[in-house]
Amino acid sequence: MKLKAIYEEGRLSFNEPVHFKHPRVEVVVDVPDTEVELSGFDEATKRLVEELDRIRNAPIPPEWNEEPSSKLDRLDAFTRFRKD
Repeated sequence: MKLKAIYEEGRLSFNEPVHFKHPRVEVVVDVPDTEVELSGFDEATKRLVEELDRIRNAPIPPEWNEEPSSKLDRLDAFTRFRKD
């Protein structure tokens, strides 16, 4: 389920009231890249993050659609982590 929330000063506040079934719930937060500072990382790590983002955001070559199913399965697994 997707829920909208605002993060402010260490707290995550949902836009609408939410009642969870359990007191502890794991969530995944999608934060725009432009809102995350990499200041805590060394230069090598920053370059690696930038390179991985470049690879992740690169267009998928059309000829990959004609590859064997095993390669398409790997491609599918990779693209599930790709940001829209």
